[in-house]
Amino acid sequence: MFARWRLCRKLNKTQYYWVKRRREAKQQGKPARELESLASEAMDEIRECRDDIRRHVTAKLERQAIQLDLPFRGSWEQSESTGLSHMTDESITAIRKIIRQEVKDRRDERLAWLPLIGAVTGLVGVLTGLVGVFAALSANH
Repeated sequence: MFARWRLCRKLNKTQYYWVKRRREAKQQGKPARELESLASEAMDEIRECRDDIRRHVTAKLERQAIQLDLPFRGSWEQSESTGLSHMTDESITAIRKIIRQEVKDRRDERLAWLPLIGAVTGLVGVLTGLVGVFAALSANH
């Protein structure tokens, strides 16, 4: 339930760690080559965290599409850090839009019955009232 939150938190902590580490290296007067090495390591680790988030989002969207019986197509890319595949940002956006539209259409189909159900309930109430009135009139005669 909180998997994406944990992954985003890990990304934030990773970014903070590398900013802090680079600042310390600068304060210690480390050479530019070492600072570049730190930046490269940071980018690799941050890229890996972002890829983890994308894989999580891709898996979640795939589950939703399967539940809604929707085709699950899109552009995929392979992670440079882990070698695993995940959807591109554009495909994630497109699939989200399709899922939202499908959920909205299904909800609208269900809600279309509400006026009819309200009318039938009102009709039953009116008929019950009429039966009560006729029963009272026939009891007086």
